[in-house]
Amino acid sequence: MASAFFYDKVGFYSSTTTDGTITLNSETGVTSFATSASVTNEHFIRDGSVQNSISDVGSNDAIRFDLGSAQTPRFIAYYFISAETGNITLWNSASATGTINSVSAITANFSAGWTIDEITPSTARRYFFFHANGNTISNLSEIIMGVKFTLPVEPSATKQESYAFGTEYVKAYGNNEYVKSNHNVEPMITLNLDHLTSSQVTNVKTFATYVKNQRPFLYSENGVTGPIHFVRLAEPIAFTEVAPTIFSCTLTLREIVN
Repeated sequence: MASAFFYDKVGFYSSTTTDGTITLNSETGVTSFATSASVTNEHFIRDGSVQNSISDVGSNDAIRFDLGSAQTPRFIAYYFISAETGNITLWNSASATGTINSVSAITANFSAGWTIDEITPSTARRYFFFHANGNTISNLSEIIMGVKFTLPVEPSATKQESYAFGTEYVKAYGNNEYVKSNHNVEPMITLNLDHLTSSQVTNVKTFATYVKNQRPFLYSENGVTGPIHFVRLAEPIAFTEVAPTIFSCTLTLREIVN
């Protein structure tokens, strides 16, 4: 299967979040969301890091994402630091509170790492809700929501590890200077795309316009289950015309490991 990027094109990383609780009215059959102070460290859910997890996610606790306008994301991905057996449901609504609509439910066990759930919302809506459906959730450190971009040609890929050398200088009172050196391992992935048509180049440029070097995204080697890499675009994409209206380019990705 073709490699793919899963990235935020719906305003997920700029959305505002609100804790809440989701309840089902047994008499009317209506499921609704109400705000409450239910989750701790919810900012970890989309901080571009997989190091820290949200906490105190009790049964039927929820997090609302306000995308700012009606959107139709085509996937939601969850990263667990370790295995989880709880159930998760994704809901959406045109309103911040009140009745909500089911989008997707995952009842299978989550393995450590990324799980990508491709979705097909029937209607574009502004608010989306992560829901610990009937159980507690632990070890969840990141969510991404957006669209899937299947690479127009299968890339040739290389992966290497490099060290980022950094030095921090801190000057205290009395002009005493302290030096701290950082030596971090940064796995780098290089994808070479050859024989792109003009329209395919446009699609790659559209993807790059959204992620820049700011927003993290997922690179799936087979476009479905993986291996899956949590990455950022490390360098601008340069296109080379190798024949009339035929182009090639190189994408350099920095893998996020913490």
